[in-house]
Amino acid sequence: MIKSRKDEIKEKSIDLHRYYPDKYKNNTYYDVPEEVADLLEKERKEENCSISQYRYYVKYTLDLNDYISRTYLLTNNSPESILKKSEEVEKQKLNEDIQMKNTEIIFCILDELNPIAKKRFLEYALEGKKIVEIAKEENVNHSSISRSLNHTRKSIIKKLDKKEFENRLLHMGIILFLKNESK
Repeated sequence: MIKSRKDEIKEKSIDLHRYYPDKYKNNTYYDVPEEVADLLEKERKEENCSISQYRYYVKYTLDLNDYISRTYLLTNNSPESILKKSEEVEKQKLNEDIQMKNTEIIFCILDELNPIAKKRFLEYALEGKKIVEIAKEENVNHSSISRSLNHTRKSIIKKLDKKEFENRLLHMGIILFLKNESK
């Protein structure tokens, strides 16, 4: 007995209106292989799931609208706040310029020092190494490194014009700020 191809493939009837409502206005049934019907049903369920999630989130965010508008959407761009922001930006730029000038001056002073003191000071101040780490690298006692750094700091302070600079010693080195010339 010869089996036809139709006997091997199981078929299901699907309603085309369910999958293509714009194209088929009435219920139209069509027989398709079972695999195709399962695939169409799976895609329809995934699409419905994503649509329902979308509707949920839209509803949820609309419920929160009063809270969101009270907290995030209120930006007070008054002339005073804009002026304050612009002044802060100008101060920040001025401070950056002052820092650049001060670092140039410090490097000029460091160029006059001996190479070992310069190397130690740069490792301590810029790289942030500890005195003990520098001592281990150079195979010397940490007290000699400490004395060298203190001497370097003092020599830098001596070479600076005290009328133009305000000195602040920090644990990571020397940070210098120019005094206001208007004072």
